[in-house]
Amino acid sequence: MPGQFPAVAAPAAKKHDRKRLLLISTAVVAVITVVTIGVWALLPGRTGNSVVAAVTCKPADLAGCLIKAPAGAVRLAGTNANVWPQQTAVVADLYSSNITKDAKGVYPDTASKLSVDGVTSRPMGMFPLTAPRPPAASQGACPSATDCLMPAPRGTTDTTSTSYQAGASVDAGVYAAQYDIDSSTGVATWLDSGGLTGARHRAWTAGNGVTADAVLLKYEKPEQARAAAELEYGFNAADDRICTDPAVPDSICLAAPVSAGDYRQKETIRVLAWKGDYAVSVAVTVSNSADVADAYAWAQQQLNLLPAA
Repeated sequence: MPGQFPAVAAPAAKKHDRKRLLLISTAVVAVITVVTIGVWALLPGRTGNSVVAAVTCKPADLAGCLIKAPAGAVRLAGTNANVWPQQTAVVADLYSSNITKDAKGVYPDTASKLSVDGVTSRPMGMFPLTAPRPPAASQGACPSATDCLMPAPRGTTDTTSTSYQAGASVDAGVYAAQYDIDSSTGVATWLDSGGLTGARHRAWTAGNGVTADAVLLKYEKPEQARAAAELEYGFNAADDRICTDPAVPDSICLAAPVSAGDYRQKETIRVLAWKGDYAVSVAVTVSNSADVADAYAWAQQQLNLLPAA
């Protein structure tokens, strides 16, 4: 009509508004679904077999939830109900006592089973055999005119009276039985006939758990002292690891392997050395480590006290 504005069509709804509404609605539905499932899983009377748990295993079937033995692991066989490592289903007291005790070292139940399975002969301790630079040699003097055996190092406690030989004097048989177990009779005979005139030892412990034993052996001639040290090396090197430091002349170092039967995983480092007509043996033992540093330091301390070669 004259004087009126022409009619204008309403604008069409924008498509992206509809898409946004659809996405919001979908998200709300998803959240509500997840919350509903969670509440349902936590309702009283549920066994714990929730939707999430059912994907992996059912707690009602514990054997099905138990992990498999790792590749290369030694499987322990047996069905003794009183021995911890032989049971798949264990009672509370076995779990409590054995887990607690194994945390401090291999418990005897475990160790005995390892022994039956032939594992105890396998070397376990492979601790690094490196050491800081050994102390420099120097010339000192024997503590007394009749005894050149070193005193217990500063800060340690003398334990000779409770060691394998309560007194300071050691004969060839006692010494060989302590350090050359598999060949003790032969080594003792050789030492007695090879110029050994006497031996003395001292044992001590340090605050960090280290235990040590130093033995000073006197021979008639310098070549006998060296031969005796090299003889012991020959008897033990096949089973031990070698830790000899070439920076220390006239010395040999052996590390006894640690087996599964050793509950505290103690490794013994033994330095054999010679100077003039004396031979020196210093053995140092500590848990979970190879104390090459102290073994060489104390061996050098003993060598320093001996008369010049």
